[in-house]
Amino acid sequence: MKLFKLIFIASLFSGLSAEMIKVYNGWNSFGSSNGVNLKETFSKYNDISIIWSWNNSSKDWGIYFNGESRVTDIQNIECIENFSSFWVYNSGAEKDIELVPNSGESGNSTILTVTDENIVTSISQNNADETINSMPTEEISEDEKRGLLFIREEEKLARDVYLTLYEKWNQKIFYNIAKAEQTHTDAVKVLLDKYNIPDPVTEEEYSKLGVFKDEDLQALYDSLVEKGSKSLVDALEVGATVEDYDIYDIEEHLKSVDNEDIISVYESLVKGSRNHLRSFIKNLENQGQSGTYEPQFISIDYYNEILEGDMERGEHGDEESSQQMSNGNGNQHGKK
Repeated sequence: MKLFKLIFIASLFSGLSAEMIKVYNGWNSFGSSNGVNLKETFSKYNDISIIWSWNNSSKDWGIYFNGESRVTDIQNIECIENFSSFWVYNSGAEKDIELVPNSGESGNSTILTVTDENIVTSISQNNADETINSMPTEEISEDEKRGLLFIREEEKLARDVYLTLYEKWNQKIFYNIAKAEQTHTDAVKVLLDKYNIPDPVTEEEYSKLGVFKDEDLQALYDSLVEKGSKSLVDALEVGATVEDYDIYDIEEHLKSVDNEDIISVYESLVKGSRNHLRSFIKNLENQGQSGTYEPQFISIDYYNEILEGDMERGEHGDEESSQQMSNGNGNQHGKK
């Protein structure tokens, strides 16, 4: 699991012009060979609210809040460096926007998801669209449909829990991984659209935290946030529990899936969840809680195997990722 850091490079150019971009509703990933003046480009668009980038020099995130100033522990930026990628959130209708280039060199390098102390795995939205839609559109079973509907909300749950805990504890691991979870739930949405399955997450629900159609997920969200609000250690244990559950649940769904595109996405999500679990356990150890978390869903052997393994590299749809994901099916790893 989609709620950010594995070495993985978001798609830098995504086949787009360096001067014009088409911004769809929701999160969008772009690149520019000329760099971008964010303020000059986006200030007139009220429904463009947040832009993320990664500073490769300082090894830290940068964020631009359009039309307002916010005090956060994330560096505020106003421009994007040459040959870099960036993410834009659009709450309105799709629009064509002309990029205003930097007037000079910027210190903000923006390869979006790169290794730092809070390892995560994201899925490039543009890459996901292209890869998923290039695969065969096969007949889809009712089990596969039900799985996609559930996992769409399941990945949103992870995002929402982590964003809520970030607001409570102001620890970047929660915000970073929440952004990765955003890419995960969006990848499932690509599959829903491909198979003409109505999205269980409305536009209003998508933008709100803690709102779910599935009653079990609603109850789970409430209980996780309640526990995670008690202490930072509890919050990190909640993160580990969410990833533990996601690994188990998605691998269970994989048992009833034979469509190539769904398998590819699910294996990417499981890979991400394994990396996120490693990151939460590492942060628990930094809090003096080494060995205190016990897996609730996957087997202890699988859990130990994950912790002993290296962070998994590669992005959704690329050859390296496909080879590594093929080693991660692991459906036998759940508790009996």
